[in-house]
Amino acid sequence: MKSKIVTVEKYADAGMDIATYMMMWWTGASVLFREKARYFIPKPFQITLSALLFLLLIYNLLRLGFVIYNHAFFADIPSGQMLMAFVHGARFDLSGVLMLNAAFFGFYNLPGCPTRNRMLGHVIFTLFCLVILTGIYLTLIDYAYYPVILRRTTYEPFVLPRDILSMLSGMADNYRLMLLFGLAAGVGFVLFSHIFFSFLKKRLVYEFNFFRDVVFLILLIGLMVVGIRGGLQSQPIRPSHAFFSSDRSLGYVTLNTPFNIIVSLNQKSPAEQMSLIDGNEARKTIQEMFYRPDERNLEAGYPFLRQPQPADSPKQYNVVVLIMESWSASSIGALGAYPSATPFFDQLADKGLLFTNFISSGQRSVEALPAIVASLPHILNVPLIGSRSELNGFLGMGTIFLHHGYATSFHHGAKTGSMGFDAYSRLAGFEHYLGKEDVPDLAGKDWDGVWGVYDHVFFIDTVEKLENFRKPFCSVIYGLSPHEPLALPANLKSRFGVRESVVSYEQALRYSDFSLRQFFEHAKTKSWFERTVFINVGDHPFDASQNDFRSTFHVPLLIYAPDIVKPYRDHSVASQVDILPTLLDLLRFQDAHAGMGQSLLQPSGKRYAVVKYRGQYALLSDNLVFLSDLGHAEGLYNYRKDPGLTRNLTDVMPEDANRLKKQLLSYLQEVTTAVSQDRICRKEDLKFSLR
Repeated sequence: MKSKIVTVEKYADAGMDIATYMMMWWTGASVLFREKARYFIPKPFQITLSALLFLLLIYNLLRLGFVIYNHAFFADIPSGQMLMAFVHGARFDLSGVLMLNAAFFGFYNLPGCPTRNRMLGHVIFTLFCLVILTGIYLTLIDYAYYPVILRRTTYEPFVLPRDILSMLSGMADNYRLMLLFGLAAGVGFVLFSHIFFSFLKKRLVYEFNFFRDVVFLILLIGLMVVGIRGGLQSQPIRPSHAFFSSDRSLGYVTLNTPFNIIVSLNQKSPAEQMSLIDGNEARKTIQEMFYRPDERNLEAGYPFLRQPQPADSPKQYNVVVLIMESWSASSIGALGAYPSATPFFDQLADKGLLFTNFISSGQRSVEALPAIVASLPHILNVPLIGSRSELNGFLGMGTIFLHHGYATSFHHGAKTGSMGFDAYSRLAGFEHYLGKEDVPDLAGKDWDGVWGVYDHVFFIDTVEKLENFRKPFCSVIYGLSPHEPLALPANLKSRFGVRESVVSYEQALRYSDFSLRQFFEHAKTKSWFERTVFINVGDHPFDASQNDFRSTFHVPLLIYAPDIVKPYRDHSVASQVDILPTLLDLLRFQDAHAGMGQSLLQPSGKRYAVVKYRGQYALLSDNLVFLSDLGHAEGLYNYRKDPGLTRNLTDVMPEDANRLKKQLLSYLQEVTTAVSQDRICRKEDLKFSLR
């Protein structure tokens, strides 16, 4: 042992770099163990265990970095609870690391140690580094992504790769330090790994023993299976197992990004059928909650499929749905913000029906679109867009209006294929999809270089396209601003007070409001303007990380149609799944629909909104919200008086708690049944849309 210590000191005095010195020290400290173990434990197995410990250390450091980078969200958490998040996180790190590297570890431990071949060893090491760096970079991306959506990344990098890459390239200027840190971390990892594993290979001796190698390979495979499952329990660990504390934010500290992504990719469907309450009772509850008095269910097995029977004749009005990207209610003057970033919208709101307590379906565009155009909520495992259930039958807005002879179109200023909107809009019955490529003579100054055409250019071009459609028409127009990286046209920056290269959200929102003004001023010159119902709705808040529950989902909804809608401010709760039923009620259509919301024009009855919030399900009434994880955690809160949801009112208001709980369970059961069993609507309900 003395000779070993002298050797280490000699190398250190000779100026060996710190990484080699650390490895030598580690080896010296464990030399006695290895002298005994090398004849019993194969060299590849020892190196595999060392690699595993090394990777677990990296992910613990990444978790620490995640907490430091997002310290504002975790500042009030006691140190003991935070430590437990790191302890629980070890299971998820181990599972994620093994999912990524099981093939490498298995191959490396094959009898005969095939990686002794120099060329093959270099290939395996290169692939190993690429896989690990992918996991590291996805975790670093989560540092900046978490404040936007308040959860870890799931399937997005693989389902929407072009959008993610284009967003990252556009955000490079805003996250230069993170980018430089990522590059440095990548280079450091490769160099350190090369030194570390080269050192281990030289210090450890391989002695071929076929029987021993096979035994340890089988042992390794068994250990990896247990590690991937997260233990010997009956079911493998899921992301929900990370929420060990009543403080939901600790669950996101616990989770491992590669684990979260891989698990979400392996989910077979956006919904698994929930059995939470008696089926007949659930269907009755749904009808009481959402059906209009003049609606009847068409078939018992399709709980949301219903036929209205209005006394009035249908109204032939054009319909324009303007979906405004990342419009947060907290910055809109008509909803109480001061100063307001949306002066034009505020003026427009005085002339229309404004819903002041309107709730988005989620925190991303891919979660909002199905809710708005198809009345399908985002309370499932993954968004419908891009999932296996995307092809399920559903009665979209375009489908219903197409049946009435409307021209139907979907306009999105991004590149065609972005977010999967082109395919989904067609499934929703929109005949035409028009994107960035459909804007004629597009100059370089007219697009942001990341997502697509600047809104003020695209909106005016869209008005001209609407002019050429047959009448009546039903069109959805999806804006792009404000969206990271908050790009503004160079020639308009001064108008919105931009004096530096960095654009604030409020400045970008002012530009979006300016673009909305351009749209309306241009549309007013067209003959169809007076015979059009305009619906302005935010898709999700820009910053879902605000401190209270409602701000996570609070967005505007305005219905502007002076001929048929009187100015009014509605303060009851409403959500995006209510838009389609409301529109059909407003125009007195008699078509069957399967909206998972309710008409907002009905004078009587209470309203509800259902969302998924930090791993829990939430049902909102006008003032109360009931939250449940469908396990042991549940509570009733007054989200208006108690924005932080700190006072559980279950014991104070037991009747309200029981009523809202029953409604929540009924809704979850009926929605998941309809989606998972493809029982949203019948095939015959879709036949009229075929051409």
